[in-house]
Amino acid sequence: MSSPPASHRELPVFKAFAHILSGVSAHWRSALKPALPWLVMVALLNAWVLKSQLSSSTPQPEQNANWIDLVVAVVGLTAGSSIAVSWHQFILRDVPLASVQMFRLDRTVWRYLGRIFTIIAICFIPLLALVLAVDFAPPLLMPIILGLFVQLAVFGYRMSLTLPAAAVNNTTFGMREALEVTRGNNLRILALLVITILMILAGLMALLTIVGVLKIINPLPAQLAVFVLGIPVVFFNTLVTTNLLTSLYGFFVEKRDF
Repeated sequence: MSSPPASHRELPVFKAFAHILSGVSAHWRSALKPALPWLVMVALLNAWVLKSQLSSSTPQPEQNANWIDLVVAVVGLTAGSSIAVSWHQFILRDVPLASVQMFRLDRTVWRYLGRIFTIIAICFIPLLALVLAVDFAPPLLMPIILGLFVQLAVFGYRMSLTLPAAAVNNTTFGMREALEVTRGNNLRILALLVITILMILAGLMALLTIVGVLKIINPLPAQLAVFVLGIPVVFFNTLVTTNLLTSLYGFFVEKRDF
């Protein structure tokens, strides 16, 4: 892979990761106020879904289950967008998190959510085609399919720099500009994403281990642990992934250093 042009910045992966963690560590208390109502709402929604599934005497129709999963996903995405917009504005524009209204759903949040759906739409059909190709392609083509899948995922994440831009009302920064400023950094962005995902998975594995131990003792405490411990886990993961985008936007677009 050729080195990026001199006019483009090279992402320092480990410095960026340390910067992301230090930002979350320093400011998570401030972010708790606007985030907590959303987190409780999502937890209660998940609890209702689980209770409905456990109390149902007959198997739930697949169509109804799909609609419920879709509702949960949309609510979670909306909650994440609301939290993310406030965080982007706090880090990049010093907008106090204490001033954020509960269940924020203003025009900026809707614009942010709209860009998420746009990126999903752009990447969904090619990703779906690659997933379906796995069932029909011979084994020798699997490395090529996997490589294309990873490349497309990184491509989509590079376009996601338009999300912080939407949060801070940078209307001149679109997907073409996002791909341009990150050109030559595919491997570095992929490495940063892999490190971040591994850390998130480690936290989820720790939660599942605790739930598994409690389930052996008594199923009820295990179910309670999912919702009690799940809130801080989801909160931490939301801040980490949001600060990842914030840091990349600050580095590539606003030329900030870590």
